[in-house]
Amino acid sequence: MPNPWQWEKAEQFCLSLSLDRTPEEIIDIYGADVEKARRLPLNTAPSSPAQGVTLRAGSLGRWAFCMEFDNPIGCTERIMRDLSERTESITLLRTAKALKTFHYAANGKVHEWFEPGYPPSVRGRSRYNFARKVHALTSAGADTITACSQVISLHIGQELTTETLEAGSLRSGEVGWFAY
Repeated sequence: MPNPWQWEKAEQFCLSLSLDRTPEEIIDIYGADVEKARRLPLNTAPSSPAQGVTLRAGSLGRWAFCMEFDNPIGCTERIMRDLSERTESITLLRTAKALKTFHYAANGKVHEWFEPGYPPSVRGRSRYNFARKVHALTSAGADTITACSQVISLHIGQELTTETLEAGSLRSGEVGWFAY
């Protein structure tokens, strides 16, 4: 029986995506020891977060991603800076207290930051104007995480769903739940 878990409905998560990086690079930026991390093949990886599993990494086209569920750190200044150094990155955070934030960073600097569904929160501006796009969708009735997912999907050229995050492959052809 398929697991009904969906990343968009998770109570707390941080999704980071970075252009032209490998999943291993992202794991390293997060501070995990890639050599000590456990990489689980798709057929044995859980479809929902397990106790003690900290990071899930993979790739979607030219974009590598990392999902966190417990104590997310992907939205910290250092990680966003390092993920976007000489490239670009997007970070979407949802906390257990219902705070949601969207960050777009390029070349080591956050250019756009906002709380989806709350237009007065917009700080900075990028040439992509993610806030305007997300707020247009939420104004039309989309929930905030779905709106962010749609805007991110258009930007990265890959559909961002629970299934694509579960099937995003590492160079070895495996999907990784990384524990360290």
